[in-house]
Amino acid sequence: MRSVKLQGHAELLNSALFSPDGRKVAAWTLDQTIGLWGVEDGKSLLTLRDPKDQVIFLSFSPDGRTLASGSLDSLKLWELPR
Repeated sequence: MRSVKLQGHAELLNSALFSPDGRKVAAWTLDQTIGLWGVEDGKSLLTLRDPKDQVIFLSFSPDGRTLASGSLDSLKLWELPR
Protein backbone atom coordinates (compact mmCIF):
# COMPACT_ATOMS: atom_id res chain seq x y z
CA MET A 1 0.00 0.00 0.00
CA ARG A 2 1.25 3.46 -0.89
CA SER A 3 0.39 6.72 0.86
CA VAL A 4 0.75 10.19 -0.65
CA LYS A 5 0.12 13.34 1.38
CA LEU A 6 -1.79 16.03 -0.51
CA GLN A 7 0.28 19.19 -0.11
CA GLY A 8 -0.90 22.77 0.24
CA HIS A 9 -4.32 22.50 1.87
CA ALA A 10 -4.79 23.88 5.38
CA GLU A 11 -8.47 23.05 5.87
CA LEU A 12 -10.14 19.70 6.46
CA LEU A 13 -10.85 18.00 3.13
CA ASN A 14 -14.28 16.69 2.21
CA SER A 15 -14.83 13.93 -0.33
CA ALA A 16 -12.22 13.40 -3.00
CA LEU A 17 -12.54 12.00 -6.50
CA PHE A 18 -10.13 10.81 -9.15
CA SER A 19 -9.96 12.23 -12.65
CA PRO A 20 -10.99 9.85 -15.45
CA ASP A 21 -7.32 9.10 -16.27
CA GLY A 22 -6.49 8.44 -12.60
CA ARG A 23 -3.59 10.92 -12.61
CA LYS A 24 -5.28 13.70 -10.58
CA VAL A 25 -7.46 13.89 -7.51
CA ALA A 26 -9.84 16.73 -6.59
CA ALA A 27 -11.31 17.58 -3.18
CA TRP A 28 -13.01 20.50 -1.50
CA THR A 29 -13.10 22.12 1.92
CA LEU A 30 -15.68 23.99 3.97
CA ASP A 31 -13.97 27.30 3.11
CA GLN A 32 -15.22 27.05 -0.52
CA THR A 33 -11.80 25.99 -1.84
CA ILE A 34 -11.35 23.23 -4.41
CA GLY A 35 -7.96 21.60 -4.73
CA LEU A 36 -6.49 19.53 -7.53
CA TRP A 37 -3.40 17.35 -6.93
CA GLY A 38 -1.17 15.00 -8.85
CA VAL A 39 -1.63 11.42 -7.64
CA GLU A 40 2.01 10.39 -8.13
CA ASP A 41 3.60 13.04 -5.91
CA GLY A 42 0.70 14.71 -4.05
CA LYS A 43 1.76 18.17 -5.28
CA SER A 44 -0.88 20.84 -5.69
CA LEU A 45 -1.71 21.48 -9.34
CA LEU A 46 -4.47 24.04 -8.93
CA THR A 47 -6.55 25.78 -6.28
CA LEU A 48 -9.99 27.14 -7.15
CA ARG A 49 -11.93 29.44 -4.86
CA ASP A 50 -15.59 30.33 -4.90
CA PRO A 51 -16.25 32.76 -2.05
CA LYS A 52 -20.01 32.90 -2.70
CA ASP A 53 -21.01 29.24 -2.66
CA GLN A 54 -20.21 26.29 -0.41
CA VAL A 55 -19.34 23.31 -2.60
CA ILE A 56 -21.40 20.18 -1.95
CA PHE A 57 -20.25 18.01 -4.88
CA LEU A 58 -17.61 17.75 -7.59
CA SER A 59 -17.57 15.83 -10.85
CA PHE A 60 -15.07 15.54 -13.71
CA SER A 61 -16.19 15.56 -17.32
CA PRO A 62 -15.52 12.26 -19.13
CA ASP A 63 -12.42 13.73 -20.84
CA GLY A 64 -11.10 15.20 -17.54
CA ARG A 65 -10.79 18.72 -18.96
CA THR A 66 -13.65 20.27 -16.99
CA LEU A 67 -14.54 20.08 -13.31
CA ALA A 68 -18.12 20.76 -12.23
CA SER A 69 -18.77 22.09 -8.73
CA GLY A 70 -22.25 22.24 -7.29
CA SER A 71 -23.72 24.19 -4.41
CA LEU A 72 -27.26 24.45 -3.13
CA ASP A 73 -28.30 26.85 -5.89
CA SER A 74 -25.66 26.80 -8.62
CA LEU A 75 -23.48 24.63 -10.83
CA LYS A 76 -20.12 25.98 -11.98
CA LEU A 77 -17.88 24.57 -14.70
CA TRP A 78 -14.12 25.08 -14.31
CA GLU A 79 -11.91 24.57 -17.36
CA LEU A 80 -8.77 22.77 -16.21
CA PRO A 81 -5.29 23.27 -17.64
CA ARG A 82 -3.96 20.35 -19.65
